[in-house]
Amino acid sequence: MALIEAVAPQMIERKCRAASSTSARSPPSPAIPTSGTARPRPALLNITKSYAGYLGKDGILVNAVAPGPTLTDMYEQLPQSRTARVEAHRCIPGAPASAEEVAAAIVWLRTDSPPILNGATIDVNDGTYPR
Repeated sequence: MALIEAVAPQMIERKCRAASSTSARSPPSPAIPTSGTARPRPALLNITKSYAGYLGKDGILVNAVAPGPTLTDMYEQLPQSRTARVEAHRCIPGAPASAEEVAAAIVWLRTDSPPILNGATIDVNDGTYPR
């Protein structure tokens, strides 16, 4: 929030677009150890919606990307039982998303998404947690 507040005046002046990256669709399971960053992520979705309304009147689009399982160093450290559960819920067989695929969604929001898209959360998860 502090970052948004700090850069919003310049963004308004330049008519920039913004994207917030987060993963917040599935609350962390108390039985599965996660990083400390997983707990505040649902709040980021509400912040995204709030700032979309607040900054949208100035032409600034605020959206979020909610990545599903992504091949990162952290993913590689998960126990095999956890990665097996992830694979069992995938709609398309194969590896989880690459960091580059998640980045492509963020770039799309910044460059090619329609201007009507504001306050949305884009799920980049291959249907691993459909709504």
